[in-house]
Amino acid sequence: MARGKPIPALMQPIQTPRFELRPASRFQMFRMYRRAMADPELRGSLLLEVREPGLRKAWKRMKGTNGRTRFCHAIIDKASGEAVGYHYIKILNYRTAAPEVMIFDKNWWGKGAVIEIRKALYVALYDHASIEQITAQVHSRNFASILNHRKMGMEQSGTIYLAKYDEVRDEPADFVLLSLRGEKLREKIEEWRHERG
Repeated sequence: MARGKPIPALMQPIQTPRFELRPASRFQMFRMYRRAMADPELRGSLLLEVREPGLRKAWKRMKGTNGRTRFCHAIIDKASGEAVGYHYIKILNYRTAAPEVMIFDKNWWGKGAVIEIRKALYVALYDHASIEQITAQVHSRNFASILNHRKMGMEQSGTIYLAKYDEVRDEPADFVLLSLRGEKLREKIEEWRHERG
């Protein structure tokens, strides 16, 4: 699918057993991002920064949905109706997607929420955006995130050394590149479809 062509299906709610991924405006994403970055633990693992980002930086970071190459959803707990996180998808050249999932409600940590959400997202991307590769760039010390990606079948495809200065640890940080593509992606998509029935 061409990068400039609208993808209406990714601008609709996406269902998982426990969550609804509800389309979010740029302002809604901005508010959720600010909430997440107010937490030093989340800020340190995602941005590697000590100080909370200012309003301008946060607004610039959350560019919002354009319906073609960027898509944003709030992650809504079906039981409570409350937002517990958000995700942001960027579609890159050629048939490649770089999704980010953030769970800021720590009550959901360790309960498989990220994997459940990623499975639904990846199937939607494959079905509606003709995606052939999923990529991620993760701080090499973010072991929980790397483990979640590996559980999804992603493999390390490279490392960016000295990519950013880690203010929290006061040292340079490396980033791990991970990907899921080609026949392995197709096999995982079929596996996740079977799980959902």
